[in-house]
Amino acid sequence: MKSPSHSLHRTTLCLCLLILIALPCGDAYRVGDAIDMEIKTPKDSANQHAPKRNQMPVFGIDNTARIGPITDSRFSIHFEEGFRALPWIDMKNWMGASLLSVEVTFIYSKSGSGEIHSLSSRAIYNKDRQAAAPLDGEVTVEYKWIEEEAVDFHNVSLFLGRSLWFVRRWRGSVRSLHCTDVQEYPQQLHRSTNGSFSYGRQ
Repeated sequence: MKSPSHSLHRTTLCLCLLILIALPCGDAYRVGDAIDMEIKTPKDSANQHAPKRNQMPVFGIDNTARIGPITDSRFSIHFEEGFRALPWIDMKNWMGASLLSVEVTFIYSKSGSGEIHSLSSRAIYNKDRQAAAPLDGEVTVEYKWIEEEAVDFHNVSLFLGRSLWFVRRWRGSVRSLHCTDVQEYPQQLHRSTNGSFSYGRQ
């Protein structure tokens, strides 16, 4: 059976980790900042295409850009130095229809430390399967932004800090009571004259 001090130690460690996780990151975006990106294809994944600034998404602002030319059968877009990436996007789907555009949706918060929480994409193909792909190999990308309510990291950190203080005080009280029970009230099992058992001091 685990001792109370061992369980309290684990609780204290977990609270410390939660405080570290709740602290905001050092890097933060402001509305209008360009989000760095790279375009990769299976053939040249080691040599990324370096897009121009007008091809990049703009933090918190919907915009449309033309990227490419894409000379391979599929491509992917990586953001934030590769930290976030889209799955492979085929230039033609399984029915042979050509790619018309790609919608990229960012979930973000702009208050406090502006950051991107997640992203998703949707490839849109030509309904006319006989339509030829653009000769220039460029692809239209629509960047859309959905704001998510930001977490108040200051209040979260304050709450976790107070919880840690309470647990440490509780841990000290439990230790004190445990020592008192052992030192002041040692008990021993005694046998009475009638054969029954009872507890009493030594």
